[in-house]
Amino acid sequence: MNLRQQVKYNAKNAMRNHYGKAVAILLILFAVGMIFFLFNALFIRILNMQSFSRMFLYRITFFGQTAIVNIAEPIVCAVSAVFAFIAITPLMLGVTRWYYHLTDGKADEVSSIFDYYVSGRMFFRSLWFAFHMGVRRVFWYLLFMLPGCALFSVSAWMYWYFDINNENVVMMGMVLFMLAAFITVVMALLCTIFSLRYYLADMIVVSDDKISTFQAVRQSVRYMKGNRVDIFIFGLSFLPWILLCVFIVPIVFVVPYIKTSSIIYARYLYEKGRLSQQPGGQANANREEETQVYQRASAQPQEEEPMVDILQFDQTPEHATPEETAATPPQEIPADDAQSPE
Repeated sequence: MNLRQQVKYNAKNAMRNHYGKAVAILLILFAVGMIFFLFNALFIRILNMQSFSRMFLYRITFFGQTAIVNIAEPIVCAVSAVFAFIAITPLMLGVTRWYYHLTDGKADEVSSIFDYYVSGRMFFRSLWFAFHMGVRRVFWYLLFMLPGCALFSVSAWMYWYFDINNENVVMMGMVLFMLAAFITVVMALLCTIFSLRYYLADMIVVSDDKISTFQAVRQSVRYMKGNRVDIFIFGLSFLPWILLCVFIVPIVFVVPYIKTSSIIYARYLYEKGRLSQQPGGQANANREEETQVYQRASAQPQEEEPMVDILQFDQTPEHATPEETAATPPQEIPADDAQSPE
């Protein structure tokens, strides 16, 4: 059983007896999203009425071409996006916190996902965190997309200013367009992997109300070094489950399953990175006394299947069953080498 299998095994056990709450949280998110969607559609419909639409008609001239456009729809979408960001962001962070506590062996009530609305400090902290992370991700996305956009622009410029009846111009434009498309896809993939440097930030923020956004980002970037490709492959392993969501019903299982698995993997990477920073280096990451958090993660009553300590995955026999893995006694640590937990 490799690391990904052990993480998913723990996730399934963590969700056992708590699927009802997870489904309730999913339905709350769906309801909130639908409310904003319906309000957005309603306002667009009202502003597109003849009595209002005249107020938003503007004449635009571009490259000598004049067009009359209705800017009501973009305005409504922008305002709706701002209100949705303010209203939904604390809720999303509250959901992440609920799953974090679940993987720590605590089954919070569904109402706990609204905790970030209770305190003004926590509310604005969640908004600042989401805004900060959004700016970072957009910046890197634009930077990675720049080469492809430049080639698309050159291709469009050739068709605009040169004779399109010239075969050489057409051929060169097609080559540039195909090259731009290829580079854009490759850069988008690289940007996705690069952005995984922030994979731990959400978990770190919800785990400690005192830690700042900048500290969470720095820790995430530091602990994710060398792990981004593994996380990317881990995400791809859920692709079959995601494809099942086209049938709608599997969503109620797939979303909680993926979210729980992601939190457990994040906890593993965070604890492993934290231990590697302590005296003794990476060796500390394999010590039983230092990995109790992962035995608590997904902890369940004794009558249920035991959890797998995922920090010990590299010491597990290749064909061991989950029960055999969990029953394997930890190696004793000499008193002189024991590290006291933080």
